[in-house]
Amino acid sequence: MEKNRNAIGDFTEELKSYAEIKSEDIKLAAIEKTALLSAFISSSLIVFLILSLFLVTGSLALFLWIGKLVNNYALGMGIVCSFFLMLLFIYLAFFKKSFRKYFANKIVSVLAN
Repeated sequence: MEKNRNAIGDFTEELKSYAEIKSEDIKLAAIEKTALLSAFISSSLIVFLILSLFLVTGSLALFLWIGKLVNNYALGMGIVCSFFLMLLFIYLAFFKKSFRKYFANKIVSVLAN
C-alpha cells in the first residue's frame, strides 16, 4: 500500500512539473508569435511610409511638370488627382479582395508557424 502512495505521489509531482513546463512552453510560443507579428507589422509599416513619401513627392513633381506643360498648375493638379482617383476605382473594383486575402494569409502564416 505504501508503494502505491509513493507511486501516486511521484506521479503527482511529475504531473505538476509537466504542467509548469507546458505552461512555460505556451508562454514562450505566444511571445514568439507576438514578436514575429510585430516584426511583420512594423516592417510593412516602414515600407508603406517610404512608398507613401515617394508617391507624395513624385506626385508633387508630376503635377508641377504637367502644370508647367499646360501653363496651369491647377489643371496639372487636377490631372494627377484624376489619375489617382482612377487608380482607386480600379483597385476597389478588381483588387480589394485579393489584397485582403494576401495580408490575411500572411498574418495567419506568421501566427501558425
